[in-house]
Amino acid sequence: MVKGINFVSLLYHSQGLTLPVGYVLVEKTEVYVDQKSGQRKRRSQVSKNEHARYLLQTAVHNQIPFQHVLNDVWLASAANMRFIVLDMKKHFVMPLKSNRKVAPGYRHRRYALCAPPMSQEQQQRGQWTGVEGLDYQDPTPRQVYLEGVPFPLLRVRQVFTHEDGSQGVLYLCSSDTTLDFERMIELYQKRWEIERFHQSIRQNAALAKSPTKTLTTQANHFFAAMWAFVKLELLSHQTQINYFALKAKLYLVASRAAFQELQQIKAQLTA
Repeated sequence: MVKGINFVSLLYHSQGLTLPVGYVLVEKTEVYVDQKSGQRKRRSQVSKNEHARYLLQTAVHNQIPFQHVLNDVWLASAANMRFIVLDMKKHFVMPLKSNRKVAPGYRHRRYALCAPPMSQEQQQRGQWTGVEGLDYQDPTPRQVYLEGVPFPLLRVRQVFTHEDGSQGVLYLCSSDTTLDFERMIELYQKRWEIERFHQSIRQNAALAKSPTKTLTTQANHFFAAMWAFVKLELLSHQTQINYFALKAKLYLVASRAAFQELQQIKAQLTA
């Protein structure tokens, strides 16, 4: 999310190239009263999960070739998981909140996508526990059943170190039961391209600096910023120069041209 602008976007990443293939501007048209603060607020009538499913469905309709869907924890709902696997026939790698309920399954084996689903009766008999309470001493992916999801998943835990030296923990799950630990981590690392995308459209495409006031002009500016990112990404990919180096190079050339023009004007005035 970009401050002041609510949108849901879908990126396609392949062979080192990252391109936006869909986005939805969130319109908060419904007014409600917050029960805690008593203040009037606005919200969208369509949830971000519904927007995400629409974008994925559109990508499949447009025949964009992909195998795995990657997203953050806020979109790791059971409904999204069922939609990706059962409706779209794709796989996903998603993080889970530590309190998500799972039933331990068997040791990692190569299950097919159409593995026998866990019945409601089996789920009710299962011993549900928080995902953080599972045994992670062995890094080998283990099969689990997630509450509300009728097919088996693989789960792993990734421990990483922040820039300040503190440690963080990521609980990952995937519907692709052919993955090993290294491959699952490698796949999910590609999700961080979305952070680079958000940073670039703010700093290099001036997304949040538009003076527009109406919905139409704001939407037009948003599209222009997206198109600017696409052109910049293609140029960066072709030249193997990152966004900020390209930006600095263009500014340097522009500054030199402006200085030369200024010198010519001064010379004409003194002639």
